[in-house]
Amino acid sequence: MDKMYVYYLLKAITNFKLGDIHGSTMVHITMESMNNSVIPIPSFDEQKDIATFLDKKCASIDNALTKAQHQVELLQKYKQSLITEVVTGKHKVC
Repeated sequence: MDKMYVYYLLKAITNFKLGDIHGSTMVHITMESMNNSVIPIPSFDEQKDIATFLDKKCASIDNALTKAQHQVELLQKYKQSLITEVVTGKHKVC
């Protein structure tokens, strides 16, 4: 099996089964939950294609999040600057 496919598969199962996860210090999935799970195992080539697709999509999402976080930081700086200008009288409020 392709290691990245297995990574995404386990991550998906864990996220999907959050309601079935038990444990206080170490989270685990019960055997009953695993026995009731269907685990898709496509051909090795399909696994690689799926993993490659998910790598690209995850990178795209991470990039969008980084840009959004940067915009939030800029807006926070702008907000603070505007507050400072109003308080010091450099910007008049109607």
